[in-house]
Amino acid sequence: MKNFSNAITDLKLARYPLSAKDTLQAWDAADEYLIEFIAKSTNDWQTPIILNDQWGALSLALHQKHPTVISDSFLSHHGIIHNAQINQIDNADISLLTPLSVLSGKYDLVILKVPKNNALLIEQLTHLHPYLSPNTTFVAGGMIKHLPSTLIQTLEQYVGPTQASLAQKKARLFHSEVNINSVIKKSAPSAYKFSFLNHTLTAYGYANVFARQKLDIGTRLLLQHLPSLPLEQAQHIVDLGCGNGALGVCAGIMNPNAQITFTDESFMAVDSAKLTWQHTFPNRKNVQFIVNDCLQGVSQEANEILCNPPFHQQHTVGDQIARRMFTQAKQKLAFGGALTVIGNRHLNYHVTLKRLFGNYTLIASDRKFVVLRTIKSS
Repeated sequence: MKNFSNAITDLKLARYPLSAKDTLQAWDAADEYLIEFIAKSTNDWQTPIILNDQWGALSLALHQKHPTVISDSFLSHHGIIHNAQINQIDNADISLLTPLSVLSGKYDLVILKVPKNNALLIEQLTHLHPYLSPNTTFVAGGMIKHLPSTLIQTLEQYVGPTQASLAQKKARLFHSEVNINSVIKKSAPSAYKFSFLNHTLTAYGYANVFARQKLDIGTRLLLQHLPSLPLEQAQHIVDLGCGNGALGVCAGIMNPNAQITFTDESFMAVDSAKLTWQHTFPNRKNVQFIVNDCLQGVSQEANEILCNPPFHQQHTVGDQIARRMFTQAKQKLAFGGALTVIGNRHLNYHVTLKRLFGNYTLIASDRKFVVLRTIKSS
């Protein structure tokens, strides 16, 4: 936890999930720049909306305005709640929504932290546009090294004329005038087809889902070797970090009597997996969908866990998410249950699996990926 002194207030902020080894701060210079702009303004905004606030730097600084906060991340939602409690701020001061939540009314202030995913940016601007007015103050911000080169063009297309500020501490703000006459088409989830065994399947992906337009090569390798894995006797199979749900759906084809659980910390991912499953199994009920931190919220022991872990959280790259997934997998697996993982060779997941489980087997590999399997034996 670190002290965040800004132009409006002083806050104590921690990154979430909490880790004693995490030395990074829970805000950046773009947060500071956005708060400074708001503090200097003479406008008395009444209905602010904040998009992509990761741990509450923006929403907690503006909590007295009762902002609506939109994030696709379960971890961000709970990071904001945790930091509100640390700072003795009532959770009711902030309305937490997902990118697919229904909005209402008009917002007179939009604060946008530019997301890493440009498809998510377009989805958010499209979703938000009907709730803006010509009097809406629209300001976007981000660290310069992370901003897409097409940002101004995107803002002008989906919001209106846009001006960039001067850089400050390697951050930049963008001020847009709302053009309510713009014709904005409502976006829809992407869909693509792929083959598994004798089936032609369709995978769906909302804007913030990894590999939303085609099957990623890691998952493709794992699917090639799923038939050789002893899943036939599994009673409960978990697709951990499910994304669009391709792994869980294919496991469901192989195991028609098994309970299949899809879990991810992205609201859009779990909704995408639900679409993929329902298109494949319109009448099958032995399934559940959980938005949570890894396997928290999964109460039933698992016989099989399938996992294609992410190796980044927003702009932070590392294996901390994978290690958290593997640790929780050991806790949730039944005795004799197995965790099967696909990962880039250079991430050395076998070292972590050997340390946690005491064993691993190399199932398959190519020049970039390895498929590893480990058994809970103690």
